[in-house]
Amino acid sequence: MNHPEFSVIIPVYNSESYLKRLAGEISKIFTSFDKTFELILVNDCSPDSSLEEMRKLKLQNSFPIIIIDLKKNIGQYAATIVGLHNAEGKFMITADADIFPLQGNFRDLIKHVLPGTELIYGEQENTHIGFLRKSGSLLFNCMVRFSLNKRVNGNGSSFRLISRSLLNKVLPQIYEPLMLDIYLINASMDVRFIPLTIDSTGTSSYSFLKLISQGINLLGGLIFERSYLSKKFEPTILVGSGNNSGSQMSIDNTSIEDKTVYPIQINTLEGAVFCFGDFKGKKILIVNVASACGLTPQYDKLQKLYSEHKDRLVVIGVPCNDFAKQEPGTSEEIREFCDAMYGVTFPLTEKVNILNEPVHPLYNFLTKRELNGMIESKVVWNFQKYLLNEKGELTHYFNPDVLPDHEALLKAVST
Repeated sequence: MNHPEFSVIIPVYNSESYLKRLAGEISKIFTSFDKTFELILVNDCSPDSSLEEMRKLKLQNSFPIIIIDLKKNIGQYAATIVGLHNAEGKFMITADADIFPLQGNFRDLIKHVLPGTELIYGEQENTHIGFLRKSGSLLFNCMVRFSLNKRVNGNGSSFRLISRSLLNKVLPQIYEPLMLDIYLINASMDVRFIPLTIDSTGTSSYSFLKLISQGINLLGGLIFERSYLSKKFEPTILVGSGNNSGSQMSIDNTSIEDKTVYPIQINTLEGAVFCFGDFKGKKILIVNVASACGLTPQYDKLQKLYSEHKDRLVVIGVPCNDFAKQEPGTSEEIREFCDAMYGVTFPLTEKVNILNEPVHPLYNFLTKRELNGMIESKVVWNFQKYLLNEKGELTHYFNPDVLPDHEALLKAVST
């Protein structure tokens, strides 16, 4: 399969009036450079007719247009990350739907692509925004710069060019979508800034209060990263006995005959009783999931894992809103999102508490040695994974950044 040279990712929200012009200008630009490209439009649950307009454009144009329709609003950063996960290009360009004049900005960006280029930002020269929004934007950018491990001569923006090698390095590490630029800049050996001109066509929805709220969420993400992610976690922890691979944990003499998951009661996402005992004889992978996390695309790999190993393994997704409030949806919204975005067929439970009281008995069992007979652990973020054997006993856990296709996880599932 031949991948395009460029993937253009556009989060779309109330952008119906811009989309036709946007698609037309992007097509002219890449055609003039004789470059192959794809356009990825991420509809962030826009209340206007943007989705219908996107579908019209897909039918009217010969170049590839990929439409991702999110069933709830997750914000520009998270929507951009969803688009990046679906991009196939050698270089990814992200931009707002109202970034006009488009041709001049895109031409300047493409002209700066040289061998070894990793990361380029467009830095706004002139804007048509009020004092309060400028102040909020300045504060947010200051927080980003403070979080960097290097000095840079400009501010990040939503207009970015990212190389495939840099994206592959960074994407699995992103826990908080607002930290996207921090991860990109810290990981890049080549960060450049070019002038970006924005006319008065667009009307940004990012108010002063919205930017302050984002700043608070960014601060929370930074605190989490420095509290937990700075620690050198093992990619997998093997517990129990009878297996010499991984990091062996000692067990006390407490009887573990009744320390299984089977007696624990939990409901399905739709409210029916869910019985772990139905899966006796199969391994069980329990994952706390969220729809608006930088790790949300792990759903895709979890579904693949389940499809390929369902004769011996069941994957169970457990929605939780305790980590940066990244699963705020109702049961119906969660189901619709999982079905539409990732075609999830593995079981999903009701939304539970993991950090906040009262902690659900399932996570008391998984994290407390006195209950599981194996190990004390802490759920550090969304998409932490606990593996139980065919008898319902805890055997492994995997930290959130261990992907479902990680060699250690696949080995644990297969043996």
